[in-house]
Formats: sequence, C-alpha cells, structure tokens
Amino acid sequence: MRSGISSSIVMEDQLTYQRSRLPVVLRAYNRVIRGAIHLGLGPRALSVGHILERAKGRTGLSDFGEGDVVEPLEVLVDALESEADLSPLGRQIMRMALIETLSTRLRIVDHIARNPTSRDEVIERPVFVLGLPRTGTTLLFNLLALDPTARPLVGWEAAEPLARRRTRPGRPDARIESYRRRLRTLNYMAPELRKVHEMTCEGPEECNMLLMRTLLTSYYGLIARIPSYECWLAGRSQSTQEIAYRFHRDQLRLLQNQRHGARWLLKSPAHLATIDAIAGVYPDACIVQTHRDPAKVHPSTCSLIMLVRSLLSDRIDPVQIGHEVLEEMQRRLSRLLEVREMLPPARIIDVQYADLVVDPLATVRRIYDHFDLTLPTEMARRTQHWLEQNPRHKHGIHRYAVEAFGTDREEIDRVSAAYRERFDIPLER
Repeated sequence: MRSGISSSIVMEDQLTYQRSRLPVVLRAYNRVIRGAIHLGLGPRALSVGHILERAKGRTGLSDFGEGDVVEPLEVLVDALESEADLSPLGRQIMRMALIETLSTRLRIVDHIARNPTSRDEVIERPVFVLGLPRTGTTLLFNLLALDPTARPLVGWEAAEPLARRRTRPGRPDARIESYRRRLRTLNYMAPELRKVHEMTCEGPEECNMLLMRTLLTSYYGLIARIPSYECWLAGRSQSTQEIAYRFHRDQLRLLQNQRHGARWLLKSPAHLATIDAIAGVYPDACIVQTHRDPAKVHPSTCSLIMLVRSLLSDRIDPVQIGHEVLEEMQRRLSRLLEVREMLPPARIIDVQYADLVVDPLATVRRIYDHFDLTLPTEMARRTQHWLEQNPRHKHGIHRYAVEAFGTDREEIDRVSAAYRERFDIPLER
C-alpha cells in the first residue's frame, strides 16, 4: 500500500475535505487551551467516573437499564484519550456528548420503569435500510419515507425521544427548535459536511443517536479514531448486541406512543455490522441492503470521515484513514458474508446503487413487491417531486479521490472480491 499521495497527481480543484476548516474563533480556542495545558492549567482528560457522576447528578437517577454501561464506556473513553488525538474542543465536545447521552438513557429507563405499559407498543414489520456507507442508503431512505403510511425516525425525535413535560397543547414541540439550533451549530462548524451528508431537523434521520445511547455501535468509530474500541466492539457476542437493540426498540416504543404510524422506517450503515442482532430482536423486520462498487465506497467514506473527525481533532492523516477504512471494510464484508447465509431470503432484499440512481421508483416498487407491501398510488408523483427538489449535488459537489487516502482500485478490489462476486456488484469507472 502506498504511504502517501503521489507528487504527480494534480487535482483540478480541492477535495471536499481539504476545503473544510473550523471557524477562526474555534481554532483560536484550541490554541489558547493548548497553551493553558502546557502551563498545567488546562481542563482534565476524559474520565469515566466524572461522566457517570455528571449524568447521575444532572438527572438524580442511577439505573442505566439492561446491560453493562461501565465496561463499554471505559473502553470508549480510553480509546478517545489514547488514540483519537482529540483537540481541546474535541475533548469538550465528547465530554458534553457522553454526559448528555447517558443522561438521556437514565431518563428513558426511569420513564419506562414508571410507565411500564409503554413497552406494550408493538413494533410490527419495521423496515431497516442498511449497507456500507456511501451506497445510496440515504437516497433510498428518503424515497421510502415519502410513503404516507411509513413512520420514519426524524431528526429532532432521535435527538430527544422523551417528550418534555412543559410543552403546552397546541404549541410547537420545544424539542424541534432545540435540535434546529444544534444543526445550525453543526453547519457553522463544518459547512462542507452538507455536501456529503445533510442532516435535517424534521426529515428522516438515521438511528445513530439511538444506538449511541447503548454505547455499542460502530458509529463512534466514524466520529473519532478509536481502533481499540472498534476491535473490542467486533468481539461482542450476538446476545450482547441484542441487549443494545432491545434498548433501541424501547426508544422506538416511546416515540410510537407519541406519534403512531403503520410501519417504522429505519436506517443506518451501522446496522450492517449487527444484522443478526436486528433479526433476533425484530423477528419480522424487513431488511433492505444496498450495494455499490467498493472502489467508490472507500474514498467517499474516507472523505466523510475526514469531515466528521475534523470537528474533534485537527491532526488527521488521510492516509491513515485510508488504511483504517480498508481494514474495517474487509472485516465487515467478511462477517457479512457469514451472516447473510443464515438469513432467509424472504427477510432481506438487495438493492444495487446503479439500479437505484437509474430508476428510483422501479427500485422502490421491487422492494414493496418483495415484502408484499402496498405501494400508494401517489408514490410516483411524490418521488418525482422529491427528486426535482433534491437534485444530486444540491449543496455542492462532493469531491474525493482514492489516491488521496493512500490506496488504489486494485487493492480495494482485492479486499472486496468475494463480496462483489457474491452480490454481483457492477464496477463503476
């Protein structure tokens, strides 16, 4: 594998991740805090005890529910401190995020304990859209969400599943504006991110925030370089992952109690690593897996990771990320081939990215036919309208190149050969 970018490569324009920089005021913050740390005055490192105590103190609660919280938090925090090369801002973001994550978990567990009938909500035939990152899962998710009978998870409720007690009847839910402010902050800090993956307040959103509250999700490996945590996570048993998905289901039940729908629509590339756990907790789930040429997936994923991690670290090596993504891809695809052999074909359908972009409505129809679902007559009109309102590159072109991440097509093809052959994935040139 090559260790860097060839000097003969000339880019027509900067790659998207190369255009991304924190605002001046935040870069200044990092410099000031680093100076304070040098003088022995800076903030302390992330601490498991501090995070747990702050979450308990903020809520007045101590029951985190089923499963262990301490071990995954210890592994995660240790990896963040020893491997992620967090900036001062990144350390503060992760400290606040983990406290908020565990505080929300405590409140959810407490709410369920005081309202046990909330678990009587039935999650029937949920649709899970999953696949490697950058394989069209977001496009497909948005198209399936156009069905008025679907019940997609949306951004603001994923961020805050529990309804606020002080919301007055007839008034806008306070959680909506709260999450809208968070997105404005994110867009200010990383404006280039919208070119790659747009997050919306009231639109369909991935399950990542639900999964992060379990402390058992590969999504943490997207936002920071934490190989020891990812290795530890890969070694967790299916039964442990099912505990995480039972908490995922509890959160859906809370949300369903607030707003019903005929059928949950859910999505996250992180689900790809846990298909067997999903099948165990949601025995009637309808699973849709997207596929794309890994030689396109790899550099696009690396570019996304560069953008996301730049919020937490200002010392990111693109070649290191290229190695890391290739290794993770190989691990995931190897396990996927094993797990897929155990799933009945009726429970899962494969969607090629090439087919999806050429004829989106035909792809949606094929999914509905496979799972014996009724396609609403207005879906054709809704699909056409959505595609017109959301053209490709709506927020700008996502520019990336495989060479920027220290690898090449031949190496990616070698790692993914068995996967491409098993699912008959066409090459993109």
